Amino acid sequence: MCVLCNDAKEEISHLFFECRFSAKVWERVLKKIKVHRRPFKWARDISWFQRKTCGKSMLTRVRRVALSTCVYMIWKARNCLIFQQKQPQGVQRNPRGASDAL
Repeated sequence: MCVLCNDAKEEISHLFFECRFSAKVWERVLKKIKVHRRPFKWARDISWFQRKTCGKSMLTRVRRVALSTCVYMIWKARNCLIFQQKQPQGVQRNPRGASDAL
C-alpha cells in the first residue's frame, strides 16, 4: 500500500505519478518551470523528459533538476514515513514542501 496516499498498491508508476501526493508535487513543480501539462504515467513522462532535456540550454538544465528533485523528494518522503514513522521535515503530505525545494 502506498504510504503517501493509502489509496493504491505502491508501484513505480503510482508512487511517482499517480499518487495524489506525487501528482500535486509534479503539478506544482511543472507550473514553477513553466511547463503546461499534467503528469501522466511513468513511461510517458520519462519519455517526455528525455525529449525535453536534451541539450545544454538553461531551460533543459532546469528541467533535469526538476525531474531529479521531484523523484528525490517523493522517495525521501516515502522513506521517512516508512522507516521513521514520521513526516519528513520540509516534505509533508502537503506536497508544497517538495516543490518549494526548487
